[in-house]
Amino acid sequence: MKRYKVFAFTLAEALLTLTIAGVLMALLMKAVNKVTPDKEKMLFLKTYHSLETILHNTVTDPVKYNQNYYSDSDINKMTAAQKEDLHLDFSYPPMPSAKVTFISNGKQKTACPKIKYANGTESNQGCDVELTKDNAMCFFIADQMNVAGEVNCETQNGDNQVNMKTPQGACLRNFVGVYDGSSADKPDGFNDPVIDPLCNGQGYVINIYKDGKMTVPETNENIGERQKKAFDWINDQTTVK
Repeated sequence: MKRYKVFAFTLAEALLTLTIAGVLMALLMKAVNKVTPDKEKMLFLKTYHSLETILHNTVTDPVKYNQNYYSDSDINKMTAAQKEDLHLDFSYPPMPSAKVTFISNGKQKTACPKIKYANGTESNQGCDVELTKDNAMCFFIADQMNVAGEVNCETQNGDNQVNMKTPQGACLRNFVGVYDGSSADKPDGFNDPVIDPLCNGQGYVINIYKDGKMTVPETNENIGERQKKAFDWINDQTTVK
């Protein structure tokens, strides 16, 4: 009878093969991670740039804000009534023609400015909520972002309040309240609005000024060292991880 030799891996050879495979897999995963975008960073930057576009479109929309800009000398010559009627930026109420549709408690509602007539009477134009200088930008953002979920722009409770959730899943907090720079302890614009990319309570403050410009501060006393991540993201948008 003819005998055949059976060839097989020894235990040492098998272990060596598994070790090599493990090292190769680790190197491969490391390479993959280097090109995998950071989801939190991507959502923050996408939301930030969407807001930039919305702010610009809103403040330059004649239906929402008066487009008559005046010099300081022109304003100084105006009467108190004339100054009250100016709508130079977000520190002024929106135009009477501005109107927003939003969802609240599962129902579709509308918000628009209250009209004051010369005889002293007022009209809410049939809207559910009054659109004011403090809540208008929040409602305009929800409207232009096509937010389908709940919108809460009527109260101001600090950055624990979620005003809305973007279609991409990021939360916007503290987008209610505009300051005109008349108070030394208040910012000249919105009061520390927060982008929370993962909607997990770990958001980042952005600066929105009354003229619609945006920046990301490097530090914030309420957020601490975590704020620097957002500052670095905005200054190095090409690095993925």
